[in-house]
Amino acid sequence: MDKRMKQKQIENFFSDGSSPLVSVVMTVFNGGIYIRESIESIINQTYSNFEFIIVNDASTDDTESIIKSFSDTRIIYIKNELNSGIGPSRNKANKLARGKYIATLDADDIAHEERLQKQVVFMEKNANVAVCGSSFTQIDTKGKKLRKITLPVDPVAIRTELLLWNCICNPSIMIRRDVSHANPYKKEFELTEDFELWYRISLNNEIHNLPEALCFYRVHEGNISTVKKEQLMEVAKKLFQIILTDLKVEFSEAELTMHRDALYFLYDKFESPNNLENLETWFHKLMRHIRNNDKYDFNHFYSILMNRWITMAFNRKDYHSMLFNSFIHIAPMTYVKTLFQKLGDRMAKKKMMIL
Repeated sequence: MDKRMKQKQIENFFSDGSSPLVSVVMTVFNGGIYIRESIESIINQTYSNFEFIIVNDASTDDTESIIKSFSDTRIIYIKNELNSGIGPSRNKANKLARGKYIATLDADDIAHEERLQKQVVFMEKNANVAVCGSSFTQIDTKGKKLRKITLPVDPVAIRTELLLWNCICNPSIMIRRDVSHANPYKKEFELTEDFELWYRISLNNEIHNLPEALCFYRVHEGNISTVKKEQLMEVAKKLFQIILTDLKVEFSEAELTMHRDALYFLYDKFESPNNLENLETWFHKLMRHIRNNDKYDFNHFYSILMNRWITMAFNRKDYHSMLFNSFIHIAPMTYVKTLFQKLGDRMAKKKMMIL
């Protein structure tokens, strides 16, 4: 039995025939340079029982003509007369979605051809999971593969990491429609709207990542995180304020800023020895709040903080702080494992730069 015939059997089993099981959502603003390849990656999926909602957020380039050049009847084209932003555009598309599941893809990224198939099978078998993402492969502007980014799989590990960092690749996600409708994107968290959404959903729902890289995430100078970094840092600070308050961690304005700076790798903020000592105290304070909380994985929380600490020591060439500090005795094996992972990451990056 060939792949297409087997997939048709899967679709017939999961579909009631009255509406598409999946609604794929894409929003785009001036994405003409990459959107054709992104659309093709959805059109050519091995799983075909979907509708494809594309919201053109008032683009001024050739985005519209490219979208209209596709004759696939599964495409539903919507054009905003005024630019409203990613969050509101996604909310508009999600409200129109008829599928049991909503899958997202950004207009500069590419979906693996079996992405929808693998996620549908997983979601149908795991009714307790509200959101399913995946690991991803970074690609450059020409589509060359750079490296695979492996994300946590276990829901508890994901919930834990979302206290500190966004471990969900948004263009890889599939979410249940009812969960999406109950949790829209918030305009006030523009630039970190994905992070805020997944954190909010994780409080009362399970999120899972498939280990396979089912999305090719394009790295380029037009990425929002590159273009609007200063604004992103301010919004991230507002989100961390909410998270720390939820954890009942008391903090000053200086501690909140330090927390944000450390987690977003702003290591130039810690050149002073006093700042480094303050961060060490702060990390211990955070760990005390997590250690006995059954909702979270303490070892995973610890390893993320140590990843930041070790990276900082490397960047400062402060090998004494890396090898002799008050953190090591808390979980020696986890610390050593994190240290070797960081060494491996640095070697891989150097190899990639040489190539």
